[in-house]
Amino acid sequence: MTPIREIMYASPVMPVIVLEDIAHAVPLAQALFCPTGGIDAASAPQFLALKNVACVGGSWLAPAALVAAHDWAAIEQLARAAASLAKTAR
Repeated sequence: MTPIREIMYASPVMPVIVLEDIAHAVPLAQALFCPTGGIDAASAPQFLALKNVACVGGSWLAPAALVAAHDWAAIEQLARAAASLAKTAR
């Protein structure tokens, strides 16, 4: 099983095109990444479409205000929407 590497602050520091290039570089071609930080619902599909991206993460899935308000239904809706992004990107 290939370990997954987290890339924090992926969007501003490591845009999609850099991860795309890494997918063809030896020995990094087998590496899988999990970009986090700077990722949102709009940019997630671009990352998820890459063969070397296993998943994405970000606080947009559970915003502090919704957690503080114990609004689990709203967080569940965001999580379901995020899951559908992954399904449509692949």
